Amino acid sequence: LLGELLELGLEVQCCGSSLKAQAIETLPAGVNRSSMKGLSSWISMADEVVCF
Repeated sequence: LLGELLELGLEVQCCGSSLKAQAIETLPAGVNRSSMKGLSSWISMADEVVCF
């Protein structure tokens, strides 16, 4: 799924706390580690938000 989003040219960020809880240390190229503060900023700037 992440690869498909990147292929569409979308920015992909993953929650650092979730990555830590799942012991994920390496992210695919183009995927950035973020935080709840980053998510809040994204939501504030967005016209639409999709959650899944």
